[in-house]
Amino acid sequence: KYSIDTRSAVSYCLRLARTISDQKSVAYADAMLHAAQILIRTGSIGSAESIHKHLHSVSSKSVLESVRYRIEWSNLLIVNGKYSEALVNLEDTMRRFDTDMSLQNDPVLREDMLATLSNNIAIASLHCSEIMKAVNCLENFLRENVQCRMHHTLLFNLCTLYEVAFGTEIARTKKIGLKMVSERLGLKFGNAPFRL
Repeated sequence: KYSIDTRSAVSYCLRLARTISDQKSVAYADAMLHAAQILIRTGSIGSAESIHKHLHSVSSKSVLESVRYRIEWSNLLIVNGKYSEALVNLEDTMRRFDTDMSLQNDPVLREDMLATLSNNIAIASLHCSEIMKAVNCLENFLRENVQCRMHHTLLFNLCTLYEVAFGTEIARTKKIGLKMVSERLGLKFGNAPFRL
């Protein structure tokens, strides 16, 4: 069961999808994926699975191979505890990332999808006991554009991984290093994301 606000948001997404005549279109898939995403966040996994099954049966190949669809499918796999399958799907999606033409003209969407993809690879890697893969994934993502990509969630997740992957002193040194970099960039996060 979920709140009235959640029901309204899901209902709105589904009504929007019904106004789109071409069920094979990206617009239709986007509306349905928004509904599934809301359902996953509220714990209505069965309903989200139903939406994904429907999309899988009606969507075009280009939609099913899109970064957005593959990330959302992986989210469903992760919440169902299918971490190995999610990791394989996410790593394949990362290899195909630059071929998704729907991301080429929207740098904000591209960056958002890349951040989500990197974070989800780290989460799935952690659950598959591949801790260093998780650390390397987030460090590499951050390293490519530190000023743009340094944000609270990424820092918190990376610092948590440091605690799991390294001894107390090494983890603390790495976290202090991240904090110093953020301060040099003029970013003020406080101690919370660094877990200090």
